[in-house]
Amino acid sequence: LSGMAQFELVKLEVGEKIDQWVVEDKLGEGGFGSVYKVSRKKEIFALKTENLNETVKVLKMEVYVLKMAEKKRSKHFCKCEDSGMYRSMLYIVMTMVGPCLQDIRKELPGQKLSVGCALSVGIQCLEAIEELHAIGFLHRAPYKFK
Repeated sequence: LSGMAQFELVKLEVGEKIDQWVVEDKLGEGGFGSVYKVSRKKEIFALKTENLNETVKVLKMEVYVLKMAEKKRSKHFCKCEDSGMYRSMLYIVMTMVGPCLQDIRKELPGQKLSVGCALSVGIQCLEAIEELHAIGFLHRAPYKFK
C-alpha cells in the first residue's frame, strides 16, 4: 500500500465485530487502508479496508479479480470470503496465507533464502502472474514481488 490516501484511515479495535468477523490484530497499514487479522468461528482470515470516500476504489477491483480467479480455479490467489461496507469503509475478507516472505527471510540464517527456495518462490510468482494474465489482468505493482 502506498502513501496516497486522501482521507483518514478507519481504525478498528481488537475485539470489534464487523458482521460475522471479529478483529484479532492489526497486520499492517498503507496509503489506501489497513489489513487486519480477523476470525470467524475460530478460523483466521485477513480483512483489508479502504475509506469509502477514496477516489480510487482498489478493493472493488480486488474483489472482482479474486472472484474471477476463483472461477478459473487459480491456485495462486486467496479466496474472497466476504466483502461489504462498515462505518465509513469498504472491506474485503480473504483467506490468510501466512507470514510474508520478507518476514520469513529475516528469520533465516544470514537473512537469505536458499537457492532452491528462491527458485521455487520465483516460479510460483511467475505462475501467479500467468494466471492473472489468463483472466485478463495485468499486475501494476511489480515492487510487491520482492
